[in-house]
Amino acid sequence: MESFPLIQRKESKHVTPVEPWITKAMLVSRKTKSIKNPTPFNIKKYKDYKTIYRSILRKAKNNYYKDKFDEYNKNIKQTWNVLRKVLKSFNSKSDIPDQFFSGLQEISKGFNNVFVNVGQILLQLFLLQNKTLQNTYQPLLILTLYLQI
Repeated sequence: MESFPLIQRKESKHVTPVEPWITKAMLVSRKTKSIKNPTPFNIKKYKDYKTIYRSILRKAKNNYYKDKFDEYNKNIKQTWNVLRKVLKSFNSKSDIPDQFFSGLQEISKGFNNVFVNVGQILLQLFLLQNKTLQNTYQPLLILTLYLQI
């Protein structure tokens, strides 16, 4: 065996689906959407093909997660696992809090601060995770930054 060692090969993303909603047909379509001869007609054909391919990919992803939510609608733990996958958030549990509140007045101010700012914080986190959507939600981001001043 030393003369002919077994080599572990990594499967190519062009042959094996990386995500569970990607089918073999989508992988074939992914290969055929490149331009070999860039003429105006071929560029238009490429853009149309790319648009259709992306919409099919988006619909397949939406249908996959819709089916997952339908499958786990009675199991809250699995539902949260699917949500974590969708949002790509990781478990970031902190054992020690940053601040400690002792009096009733401090505790109530702390709760008020959290509940007043939670929308702005979540929007900023959402925009940081989804940089492609920043242009879509740019007016909201400007408004939240304006309201913080």
